[in-house]
Amino acid sequence: MDRQQVNKNEIEIIKKLSKYITFYEKPKKQTYDENVKADFATLQIEGVAMLINRLNQFNIALLADEVGMGKTFQALAVITEQFRQKSDSKVLVITPRKEVLNQWKEEEYNEFREKHLLDIAETFLPKNDDINIQEVWNFRNGFLEENPNAKIVFAKATSFSTEENLDEKKGQKDFRRDQLIKDIKMFDLIVVDEAHKFRNYDEDSDDSSLIIRTAKMLFGNIKTDAKILLMTATPLHSRIGDFKRISTLFNIQNSDFLAIKDNEKDLMKNIMVRRLRVMSNGKNKYTYRNEEKKDISLTDENVKDYKNELFFAMLQKEYAKSDTDKDLSKSKHLLDFLEGTGFDENFEASDILEDEKNNKKELKKVLKKYEIAYGLNEKPSNNKYEFVLNDIVEKKEKVLVFVRRTASAYELARQYIKQFDKDTWSLIHKAFELPTNITMPENRDEFNSIVNKYLDNDFENDINSIVSEFDNDLLDSLKEQLSRYKAKGEHYKPTALKNALLEYFKYETEYELDKFKKFLQNDLIENSNQELEKEIKVPKSIVLELFKRQKDPKDPNKKKYLPSTHAERFLNKFNSSKKTTYANFFEEDFSNILNNDLYTQNKFDLIKSAVLHASIGVVELYCCDIKASKLSKQKSTSQYEEFKTIVKDKIESFQFVKEINDFLEHFDKFKKYLNKVDEENSKDKDSITENEIEKIKLDASIFAGAQPAFPYVGNTKNKTIIGRFNSPFFPKLLCGTSTLQEGVNLHLFCNKIYHFGSAHTMGDDEQRIGRVDRLMGKMDRELKRSNETNDFPTLDIHYPYLKSTFDEFNLKKMLCNKRKTEKLIDRGTDIIQSMDTECSKSIEELLQKPNK
Repeated sequence: MDRQQVNKNEIEIIKKLSKYITFYEKPKKQTYDENVKADFATLQIEGVAMLINRLNQFNIALLADEVGMGKTFQALAVITEQFRQKSDSKVLVITPRKEVLNQWKEEEYNEFREKHLLDIAETFLPKNDDINIQEVWNFRNGFLEENPNAKIVFAKATSFSTEENLDEKKGQKDFRRDQLIKDIKMFDLIVVDEAHKFRNYDEDSDDSSLIIRTAKMLFGNIKTDAKILLMTATPLHSRIGDFKRISTLFNIQNSDFLAIKDNEKDLMKNIMVRRLRVMSNGKNKYTYRNEEKKDISLTDENVKDYKNELFFAMLQKEYAKSDTDKDLSKSKHLLDFLEGTGFDENFEASDILEDEKNNKKELKKVLKKYEIAYGLNEKPSNNKYEFVLNDIVEKKEKVLVFVRRTASAYELARQYIKQFDKDTWSLIHKAFELPTNITMPENRDEFNSIVNKYLDNDFENDINSIVSEFDNDLLDSLKEQLSRYKAKGEHYKPTALKNALLEYFKYETEYELDKFKKFLQNDLIENSNQELEKEIKVPKSIVLELFKRQKDPKDPNKKKYLPSTHAERFLNKFNSSKKTTYANFFEEDFSNILNNDLYTQNKFDLIKSAVLHASIGVVELYCCDIKASKLSKQKSTSQYEEFKTIVKDKIESFQFVKEINDFLEHFDKFKKYLNKVDEENSKDKDSITENEIEKIKLDASIFAGAQPAFPYVGNTKNKTIIGRFNSPFFPKLLCGTSTLQEGVNLHLFCNKIYHFGSAHTMGDDEQRIGRVDRLMGKMDRELKRSNETNDFPTLDIHYPYLKSTFDEFNLKKMLCNKRKTEKLIDRGTDIIQSMDTECSKSIEELLQKPNK
């Protein structure tokens, strides 16, 4: 059942809560009727009431709603009620890691106060300021030593596994341990987000992991009347019995809890709050999730060549005998190199996770034998990369891919970008309208050579158009500013229009037209882009890089820029600080061409940045300009007017236009990723800090440097990438390791997911899917629209695997456990079969199909 039933006591709690808490987006008093079909806001307030009831009875409650059900808001409502009942309460909130801590404190906490508390509640939940809120980045100084008066303390689960947090301090034995125990006794309510991280598999052992030993020490010393709120969408994360193992960490003396603590079934029944997410059309995951398998051979079955199978068999054998301390029972280590190996430059990437360092020695040993047998130029491979990439490219949609190995994320991104370059270069080649095949350039010199050859004098005309932008007043002003900044030892950051001229003045004292043209033509620098590419670790598109301003890798100070290419100067036309014809395009002419009323209500700079820096739009517009340059010469007309006419005629076919319309339609959901301060509507403009002003300036820069695909791994993760992926623009493909598995929302414009390397546990698998299967995302919108269009969209979940390998064994085992777990905790009417039959099924039988 989607809706866990509330009892009479909980209905009374709901009525009290409704006086000061609402879960509707637009604050209004929430009325409640248990007989009316539950909407999302009703499910949330019911959840809060059930949690409070369980906390009052057992001192512990488990919020296990599906991913995307708003568990954070429900927890904040419980915290609010805690302060309503006891105003001097102290609350500890433990989040998985720093990024989630920031999300709790900076997004959910503020949004909950602003949108979901009625006026009377202002005195209950503390304000989000340094007086009331304490952030603990590690346990070095305990929880409360730095701010004893803090009402809410945020800490990270990762701090539990840092040895130095428990070391001595100032020569005092057990100082930190004693301080932590003293502090933990101060908290009235402890909230543990992603509580499955505290699964205690060594309950009676002293050899448990550091995170569990620390948790035992802390949670075993809570005060007797403390309340514990656990939160996880996957309470049985790895195996049945996980929740019991988590609950044993807490020293709970409540008699009702003690009576059921050893019985997992009773614990789940009495303490867990679990509801399935109900989407906008009233459907749950069993009606729209569509799991697809693809069994892939190590090599092409049509070619009787088994050397790749031999390589992977040798690798597994070498790995299994190399270190008896490795746990091979889970097949985890043997899976790493089965998900696909490209053996490119990323094979030696320093950013490797978990056991990859050790894995390399076995891989190198077997690889050497392979090379001796088959030749140095031949590398072992399998069809997994090719299948997944072809499938993704064919769909032409945003896709989230999970991998096990860092190198796989890089390789998938690199291959996707390679295909993107091939497709986009064909657009440019077509724009030249020549029958000869023009090989895609590898650097800027090659590209300028192509432009010179196929556009006749257009390159010279382009230079002349740039030169004409500068007048004597600007020249004098620039020279004066540059001298002043040089005298101060500072680096001057000019506008886009001034960039080329400023670079010229770095090397010349006087302005000479011919010398400046030669400077722009860049005859002296050779292979500059090839040099630059060697420094790029994250894969980048060659075609898109032609449009971007690049720093000279030969400059040790990284301040010298490479002179422009023809494509880059086209891009700069739109960014001119002077009101040139192209500079007016997005602000004036495009708004008339686009014919979208929402376009004029949002910032032009944001849309322009997205189109020119995070979209194929820059290539589509550039092709229009190539054609316009030819027509303007033939007809002796304005090139810009021809350009505008061509854009107007082609606008229906442009991919970037579809992206703009989608972006504007759902801009209200996206704008929180901008992290901006609304300067115009600020009540006290003078109070805006320099840091906040900088955030205002960064609104449009979220799209700067975007690429079609991105490997989101340990040293490349950042919030900007998450914001970009939650738009219709680049990246289209996001490849992630476990770093993407929890605490991030990726659902606004994506409903396709590939488990390139399938998860080891059902909990990890569900957490991954939960990144895109959320309310108010693309899937939710399509389901809502289906009520009107009578079609049926699906959330497609792909499981490619190498058949007859551990890859197949791991996937079947995980799916088997997942199906058994769902029957225990989901309680849905569709789940009625016996659990014992699951593991006798094939992968095809274990896959979930839509129940329309």
